[in-house]
Amino acid sequence: MGSVFITLILVGAGGYFGLPLLFPNLNEDLTDNGIILQTKYYESYTAANIFWNVADYENIPDTELNITTSGNSKLIVAFEGALMLRLGSTFIGETKYNITLDISGVGNRTTCIYSGINAVQGTDWEVPCNTHISFETGILPAGTYTISVYWSSAIAPTSGWSQLFVLDEYPRSIYVQEIAG
Repeated sequence: MGSVFITLILVGAGGYFGLPLLFPNLNEDLTDNGIILQTKYYESYTAANIFWNVADYENIPDTELNITTSGNSKLIVAFEGALMLRLGSTFIGETKYNITLDISGVGNRTTCIYSGINAVQGTDWEVPCNTHISFETGILPAGTYTISVYWSSAIAPTSGWSQLFVLDEYPRSIYVQEIAG
């Protein structure tokens, strides 16, 4: 019994004095360092599509979120979408669609969905394209920021057609956190 008591005292003292030496920031004040001030999430199931011949950026319908910040903070934003790429039965060549996550007045990030086929398949093809884009801003002033997702066609096929779409049963979402600066 005495040896158990002495072991507990030694382990406790070792932890109390030893952990700060091993982890010097363990007791650091975290009141304004990385604290989540707010979180917003938006999910849409609205059907939408874009065809190969739309070269101008268009807002993906029903895919937008506003956030009002307190200032001296940053935003961490993510977009997720279950998209489908459809290639027509006479499709030959390449097709590419750009997907852009935009924070109004701050910046954006773009990814693409691409496919290429060099022979007619004779039937429509559908390819699932799970898309994720994330973006972390620098320190921002107080204000309201609009987070939108856009898409456009960047390469049209040599022949046939292509389409990028979301059906009403596939979700797409925007997730944003305001983090204290």
